Amino acid sequence: MARSRPALRGPRQRRGGGSGVGAWLVGGLAVVLVLAILGGYAYLRFTRVSYDAATMCPMAGPSAVHAVLIDRSDPISALQTQRLQQILQGIIDGAVVNERVDLYILSPDGLQRATPVVSLCRPPSEGNFLVENPEHIHAAYVRALLSRRSSRL
Repeated sequence: MARSRPALRGPRQRRGGGSGVGAWLVGGLAVVLVLAILGGYAYLRFTRVSYDAATMCPMAGPSAVHAVLIDRSDPISALQTQRLQQILQGIIDGAVVNERVDLYILSPDGLQRATPVVSLCRPPSEGNFLVENPEHIHAAYVRALLSRRSSRL
């Protein structure tokens, strides 16, 4: 008597009509991943600080103000101008993020304005690491301060 062999199952046939736990697990992980991405986007979108384009200060205001007053009533020699630039560079470099540097110049005729010649905040140097370069952000801030200051001295 010939024995019949049991039919071989193909790779796509399940044993015992399985419950699909693997499919539920993959689906659940996909949902969690999508929710995490949406949550991260919402967090970054709603916690972002908005800045004034002209002064680079937060709309809520600077955290501190460095007021520099230069008296031009007496002539300034070349050596004094060089030292003054070094002092201003130290103040600019020493300013912390969101601190504002204001530069006032007193004129010899006494007709000075109550508004600063230069008024800029130090922007955060860290940005979106994919599209922004911290060195370029800081260099743009220093360039803006120095160009505005140099034209006024």
